[in-house]
Amino acid sequence: MKPLLIILLLTPLLQVMGQTSTPDYPGFMQAATENKYADCIRLGRDLVPYTRHPNILYKLAECYCQADSMQQSLRLLEELADKGLPYRVNENPKLAMLTSRSAFAPIAARFTANGKDIHRSADAFRLNDAQLIPEGIAATGDGQRFFLGSLAQSKVVDHTMNNGQQKDLVSNGQYGLWMVVGMKVSADNKTLWLCSASERDSSNGYAGIFGIELATGRLVNKYTLDNKAGPHLFNDLVTTGDSLLYYTDSKAGNVYKLQLASGRMTAIANGFTYPNGIARNDSSTVLYIADFNGIKRIDLTNNTTEPLDSQVPTFLHQIDGLYYYNNSLIAIQDSGNNDDRIVRFYLDAAGRHIIRVEVLQSYHPDFILPTTGVIVGNDFYYIANSQLRNLQPDGSLTNAATLKRPLIKRLRLE
Repeated sequence: MKPLLIILLLTPLLQVMGQTSTPDYPGFMQAATENKYADCIRLGRDLVPYTRHPNILYKLAECYCQADSMQQSLRLLEELADKGLPYRVNENPKLAMLTSRSAFAPIAARFTANGKDIHRSADAFRLNDAQLIPEGIAATGDGQRFFLGSLAQSKVVDHTMNNGQQKDLVSNGQYGLWMVVGMKVSADNKTLWLCSASERDSSNGYAGIFGIELATGRLVNKYTLDNKAGPHLFNDLVTTGDSLLYYTDSKAGNVYKLQLASGRMTAIANGFTYPNGIARNDSSTVLYIADFNGIKRIDLTNNTTEPLDSQVPTFLHQIDGLYYYNNSLIAIQDSGNNDDRIVRFYLDAAGRHIIRVEVLQSYHPDFILPTTGVIVGNDFYYIANSQLRNLQPDGSLTNAATLKRPLIKRLRLE
């Protein structure tokens, strides 16, 4: 789930690194937006020692250019081009002063090459309700039933593939449901497990894991945390065959294990900055976690955490949905410049290094904040247009009449 408010919390990251002060990311973004270039550069210099997030580097490159610091701007753009970013630098008026520099043309050409169109997706189906604002998607193993969770309406829609019938599996707020985020169907295809969280009023920071019986829509169980010890946002989860769930808590910066039999929640790793997508390898011994600063690997035999390393140029930021498939990771990723893509990161035999990167789908005209997906066989189904930015913190929708029916796309992985 992308944050409803674009405020990225760097504090947990800095605490892990032993820092006592927090660079001012909101102030940096405000200075960049308001064209206060000296402030942008000053605040940006404080940020980059802690994170080389592409969006920060790109905004800083713009500010350097506008402040007539051309070499610094070019160095940052070269780094971003090396990482495979697809920015349209030739169309950016804040970089226009660089066009007379001989070094700019080859950098711009590399951005253009990075942004070449790759279209492998086909339309799978649409949902009927344009105001659903779906974030999570799950499916039965045979791909005959798909489940879409609603942020705006706090419910789950059940879509049957053979006849296109759509109905509510869980109605608005039933069982105390809040916003519906990540979801998975159990291996036996009997239960839908989902993350739910509230960002409203006195329950802001409440979160829970809900189990729903697929045959009846009845509540199997729910496990919740309140906000008294701090806010929570259960974001995405994976299931295992031994009655365990693992899930991310974006606001607490933790990854939890939930033992279904006892209902015991245990934090197995912490210090993440807005942990989001989560995937597990086939042997259930390793978790991969996408957070603000990249992808991290948790060894479940001892709960140790380490960054996932890439042996090839790429960027690992701004990932929402993350999935394990045949010793690779499938990610739904935003470059930070509204250039969403579906990308495959191939892993080495030990699962510790990325050895190859393949873009499966580059930015598509149908994309309006794609969020999450589900693998069915060798097909990847994903939400192409969540329209998340139309949802306001109070639950209202902006420009509701112009919203489009949610589109689910299918992408062949093999």
